[in-house]
Formats: sequence, structure tokens, C-alpha cells
Amino acid sequence: MDELRFNMAAARGGTSNDPEASGPKRDVVMTIATKSLPLVLCLLVSSALADPIPESLIGTWQLVSRADRDPAGALVPEPSLGAHPSGYLIYDRSNHVYVQMMAENRTSTSCETTAKADTNNLAHVGGYDAYFGSVEVDPAAHVVTHVLEGALGPADVGRRLTRRYSVEGDTLTLSMEPGGEHSRGITRTLIWHRITR
Repeated sequence: MDELRFNMAAARGGTSNDPEASGPKRDVVMTIATKSLPLVLCLLVSSALADPIPESLIGTWQLVSRADRDPAGALVPEPSLGAHPSGYLIYDRSNHVYVQMMAENRTSTSCETTAKADTNNLAHVGGYDAYFGSVEVDPAAHVVTHVLEGALGPADVGRRLTRRYSVEGDTLTLSMEPGGEHSRGITRTLIWHRITR
């Protein structure tokens, strides 16, 4: 307790009953405080400037539909997860995302890559897609970027996946172009229903 009183008194530049309060210990405390202050302020400002996830995106979402369309609007089959996959998507208030999707009738072996990664899409393994990470949001452009910290396919860790979003009540629509050689001109649209906030 006396040490705490000494440190607080020394940090304030005051005195304490300890004769060293105005000596080298005080100088060390003041040096650490003055050198640390810019770093602390920088961290506070950068965290305050980060765009939080809009409240409308927060929650657990259940996949309703996932469809690929060509430039003319015609449906295009997507064999890795199929026409009716199931899945969940979670956005939380700490700017994190968690996604899992699974093909309706999984028939492939569990470690078989059923879809290779494209420019803006992940590899699917055994008819399954899963990842988690942080989120960056541009509310003005209605774009959300998933920054992958973990993924089913190890090569996907660190990737940035961009999605356009719109929310109406408890319905979330995400759309994107998967990219890649086999998906040129394809737009993928996923519709989700919020089940919890």
C-alpha cells in the first residue's frame, strides 16, 4: 500500500513520506508516462474512428436462399453447395463475423475440395464452407468486408471478401461477384433471415 501511495504521489509530482519520491523513481515514472501517452492516445483515436457494424446487421441470420445468376438474370447451377444449402451467419457488436454453410445432400468425402477459391469466394471442402474473422463496413456504399482470421481452407486465411448488403426488417441480402475463371459475369445473392439479435 505504501508503494502505491508513493507511485501515485510521484506521478503527480507531489511528495510522500519516502525520501526517494523526488529522486530517480519519480523520474522513471514520469518518463514512462510521457513516452506512453502518445501511443495510448493513438490507440484510442484509431479505435474511435473504426466504423462499428451498423445495428441493422447485428444478429444471427439463417440462410433462406443462395442463387447465382448470369448477366441476363438467368439462374446458373452452382454445384459445390447446390441450390438449397443451409447455413448461419453471425455479426456481433465487436465487429466480428462467423459463417457456416452446408450443401443440402452432402455426398462427397469430407476432405475433398468441392469448389476452388475464386477471387471473392472461398474454397468449399466436402460441400461445406466455414470461416470467421473481423468486419469492415462502408455504410455509405452498403459494403461489408469479411477479413478472414480462420477458414476451412487454410489458404483462405487472411483473405478479404467483399459483399454488398441491404437490410429490410429481419431480411438481409448479400450479393457479390465470386470472380475467377468459371464465374465470370456471375452475381451470387444470398438472402438471410434474422433469428436473434
